[in-house]
Amino acid sequence: PDNMKQSLSDHWNGVYERKHFTEVSWYAPRLDESLRLVDHLNLSPDAPIIDVGAGASTFVDDLLSKGFHDVTLLDISERAFD
Repeated sequence: PDNMKQSLSDHWNGVYERKHFTEVSWYAPRLDESLRLVDHLNLSPDAPIIDVGAGASTFVDDLLSKGFHDVTLLDISERAFD
């Protein structure tokens, strides 16, 4: 379990060390569908939001610009946040 978690962390840290975040296959400059779903929920700016597997996403920037302030990012790779 701990070894597996470390292996996964090492793997994803390696991905972000070798490639710029815009070079990974899952990168999108804007997560329009996720933002549309958040808008559809009509959440209060006080609503807590967690982005699991946040990576180097711009989702948090868009949420903050919409006035949300209780936003948590979670990712196994610390390099993704760098």
